[in-house]
Amino acid sequence: MDVWLEAYDARCHDTGREDFLRHIPCPVDQLCVDEDNPANVIPQSQLTYAIKDINNPRFWYLSLVACGLNASCGWQYSGDDIKVSYHLTLVNGKPPAKDHDFFAYHFSCEQQDVGELVLVCLLLYFFLLLPLQIYATYKMIIMGASGKWVAWVAAAGQICTLLCEAVFLLLLVLLARGWSVTAATGQHTVGLYLIWGSYTAVTLVLCTWNLVMVSPMEDSYQYGAWLGIFALVLRGVLTVWYLWELRNTMLIQHHPNTLHFLLQLGAASLVWLVYLPVVALVALQVSPLWRPKLLQGFRYTADFLAHVFMAYTLYPRQSHPYVILATPEDHCEELDFLDQAPQVLHRRAQRLRRGDQRSSLSEGLGENGDMRVPYTDLLDAEETVQFERFSGTLESGG
Repeated sequence: MDVWLEAYDARCHDTGREDFLRHIPCPVDQLCVDEDNPANVIPQSQLTYAIKDINNPRFWYLSLVACGLNASCGWQYSGDDIKVSYHLTLVNGKPPAKDHDFFAYHFSCEQQDVGELVLVCLLLYFFLLLPLQIYATYKMIIMGASGKWVAWVAAAGQICTLLCEAVFLLLLVLLARGWSVTAATGQHTVGLYLIWGSYTAVTLVLCTWNLVMVSPMEDSYQYGAWLGIFALVLRGVLTVWYLWELRNTMLIQHHPNTLHFLLQLGAASLVWLVYLPVVALVALQVSPLWRPKLLQGFRYTADFLAHVFMAYTLYPRQSHPYVILATPEDHCEELDFLDQAPQVLHRRAQRLRRGDQRSSLSEGLGENGDMRVPYTDLLDAEETVQFERFSGTLESGG
């Protein structure tokens, strides 16, 4: 839009409909020369821009340019060395009013309601990540109270969020490949860490690029540029890798409870893995006014539900004995786990039935002839030989 076609100027463009222009510097402790109606100026201020487009929100920008209107109403560059000291406060609503929304007053439209969302997550995370969440909410509280944005805190919060998501993604892939479940190690480890490291680096570079290099006046959608698309592709590769590793782990498992555990873990984790590409594609069709809130709302909600599910699933009382760290020195828990395999339980049931059929014969045995059922059947052949010798002793003694 050509600002000059819409802007009003009492001397050069009195047909303009919008009160856009202010000439500076303003007289000390007085109103600017363009403020012809002092009633419209906020008290203790020298100028006021009143935006009355309340039905259709849009982006508004303030631009300070080193030029002015000459005698012939033409724009002329000003080469004067003037230092301007100013303090501008951008708010939604009338400053004298006392009933304004705390989380909407100092925030731009696309950032409104984010404070409430963060506070809700703060309450939900109360028993899990209280110190870190307070640190992440600190910038919203300062912005809502004073209107002064702490940029480095906001950037640190975004970077910490990306790092936490990357570590969580690595944990999912490691669990899917059998880490702490089958004690399988070694294969494709270098490739896994290479792809995961590339994904983490790309997401951090993308975040830094949007914070440092992209102008606020540009409609910059991080997943609309090639770097964001590359990050989504790498996330898709890790998702496929996750499913492949989970399939291989389930193929070498035979215990029904363990398979059920891995199936639940895989289904819930897959939802978290695929939500970001889906939401990123949907957000392309959403107005930039609502896009940041949509992305952050889905991200915070999905992360919270994933962390709650993972904490519940990996809680020792829930995951034992499905998640076992095997060590070369101690195999007792691993043997207990293998002792519950289906084929062992089946053979043990058959042996107990045969023992019940011969219980009447065992009543006449002495102290040296007590029949004992072994705890595990991992050495089934040796136990069968012992049982045959025991039966032969009974027949010869009868």
